[in-house]
Amino acid sequence: MGQGVLEGVDAIFGVHMANQATGTISARKGVTSTVAGGFFATIKGQGSHAPMPQNCADPVLVAAQIGYDAAV
Repeated sequence: MGQGVLEGVDAIFGVHMANQATGTISARKGVTSTVAGGFFATIKGQGSHAPMPQNCADPVLVAAQIGYDAAV
């Protein structure tokens, strides 16, 4: 106690492992455990010109994938 190991920490996430393929993350709508809380995610990206997609980090594609995975 009192060693400062959590100084500057804004959040801690705990994960329950299930029978999933290695390297996968899943989420579901609604309550899936006895936890009473939740979280919000802010997705940031950077747009680009259509012929240069390598210069883009499209947040719309990321949000769409998260929404799809959560609905499955």
